[in-house]
Amino acid sequence: MDATHIKEAIKMAESIVKLEPATVRDDAWYSSLSTSLERLSVLLTPGDEIGVPLTGTKMGDASSRDAPSGVSYDSSAAGMAANALLTKFMYNPANNNPQSRKENLAVLLANALARILSPSNIFEESSISNLSTALLHSMKIQAVIAITQLASTEPPPPPLSSFDQEEYSPYGHPPPSLASTLASAPTSWCHLFVNSNVLPTLIQHLSIIPDASAPVSSNLDIDLVEKCVWAIGNLAGDSEMARQSIIQSPVTVPKLISCLFLGIAYATNSKISPERI
Repeated sequence: MDATHIKEAIKMAESIVKLEPATVRDDAWYSSLSTSLERLSVLLTPGDEIGVPLTGTKMGDASSRDAPSGVSYDSSAAGMAANALLTKFMYNPANNNPQSRKENLAVLLANALARILSPSNIFEESSISNLSTALLHSMKIQAVIAITQLASTEPPPPPLSSFDQEEYSPYGHPPPSLASTLASAPTSWCHLFVNSNVLPTLIQHLSIIPDASAPVSSNLDIDLVEKCVWAIGNLAGDSEMARQSIIQSPVTVPKLISCLFLGIAYATNSKISPERI
């Protein structure tokens, strides 16, 4: 069952990477990409099996006894699927060079999710149909959900039992990595998102704030902004690098605070006080 879950997650991730660069974007394209994103989000969302031992592993065996105290293993089907993407490689569909080498699927997927989510991406065209507009909104929502679930995944430890879990884990302080190393073997999803366009793209959506004197508009994409805030919170909570990147930014924290006031105003159906923004 776990193997089937992992294979389907890899298939959906590859489908997103292959579909996203397409130049012909009709209703069928929006529908196919939206379906793949939605299915990947479901596969990456933990269910009732969270925390069960890996298939074939019994309590008390050598692997369990050798595990350092306090080590967290994400052995859910969703967690194993997310981690499998980190070690999968495929040909980049955007690269037409026949001599090109396979690239890391996690890196390609992160870049595709960032482009789908980007407020200024090529999808934002007034000529698309009403169906495509609705699917575009769904795609952005599902992209953020996938990012949130991937960021919350604890990566498996290295095969050797003697390691510094605090340094290795995204919950600790992963060492800096060269771009070439990151592109070939990301250490975790948090590390990848901080070193790609994913985190900056999430932060861009925090700028979608209505005029301070206006009532909260029903056409404001509150749901998307809320999910972006949630994803940023997950990254900040799980990654020291993400936390420092957010804190050191002169605009991110004020934007987060503004979004909190926006959420309060939206929940109470009131106006946003200018002095609070």
